Amino acid sequence: MNNIREQINDLLKQQTELQVNYKESNICIYGKYHYSLKRNDVILDGVKDIKIEMDYEYPISIPKVYIFNLKEELEHVYKDNSICLATVGEILQYLIDKPSISEFLNRFLDPFIFSADWHLKYGVFPFGERKHGYEGLLSYYTEEWGLTKEQYIKMVFLIYHNKYKGHLPCFCNSGFKLRNCHGRYILPIVKNQRLRNTFLIESIMILNKDGKEYG
Repeated sequence: MNNIREQINDLLKQQTELQVNYKESNICIYGKYHYSLKRNDVILDGVKDIKIEMDYEYPISIPKVYIFNLKEELEHVYKDNSICLATVGEILQYLIDKPSISEFLNRFLDPFIFSADWHLKYGVFPFGERKHGYEGLLSYYTEEWGLTKEQYIKMVFLIYHNKYKGHLPCFCNSGFKLRNCHGRYILPIVKNQRLRNTFLIESIMILNKDGKEYG
């Protein structure tokens, strides 16, 4: 993997109206993001004003992305204009392969923009997407991690109370030890305070059934 400055330089070559500010504590990429996206023979293109805040330790940490000129309110946009690109679990699974920042944006930001523009144009979200709001967040864990809502809640409290013990039975009742089951998903979360905080904020959204009160 290229170092983070090389990755950002590659991104700025592709997106010439973006700029970067290397701060002491983090990196801020901001400006106009140009896109031309195609799905099912529909092409949507345009420009969005965005900001990306990321740590120097990327891809261990998850970048925070803001969009400032959306033309309608969406459930996946928080009050500070940051956006919910996907669940913490889904992003972490993707970051395991150490993608570049450009690959990260292609994987998560571009589909978000396409979905937002599609909704603005047609009044519905593209067919095949997960539900939006807390139900969409929860559905990732039930569909991809094979958890019931009750098991998801057990996982949240395990992480909240720092009770990860790899030798104990997994909370999903599989009969396997945690380290040999869902532990592979949650160990990166419990070992990284920033990821843990992000996951717990997401869990508040899910358990309170409201994705706009916390961000």
